[in-house]
Amino acid sequence: MFVLCQSAGQLTTGSPVIFGIFRETRLERFPSPLPPFTVVLELEAEPWDIGHETILQFVLIDADGSIITDDEVSVHFAARPDGLPNYAFVCQTLFLDAPIPAPGLYRFDVIQSGNVIGSARLAVHDE
Repeated sequence: MFVLCQSAGQLTTGSPVIFGIFRETRLERFPSPLPPFTVVLELEAEPWDIGHETILQFVLIDADGSIITDDEVSVHFAARPDGLPNYAFVCQTLFLDAPIPAPGLYRFDVIQSGNVIGSARLAVHDE
């Protein structure tokens, strides 16, 4: 799971709570930064990830493949006592300083160890 939303959290039971999922936004002028928003990602740990820190990159790419911005978050997978699969729920608010140059279709990639493990598209319109 990888979504863009207004806000998110997690219940004490571990269930995610996601508010305001979106795939498009409007900006008054260009270039202009995106307002702060939250990315939500649920990631299943591989056995070799247990007990180690994993760095995830959130990369915003324009339609031409140019990188607009690149942000990182660290994730730690603790071992589960029951031996069942382990999941990390990542809920990260992004404050992107890099301006969006023009209306168009953009893409967020989540990269782990050099591999794209998730993508979310964002259509940016002018008002």
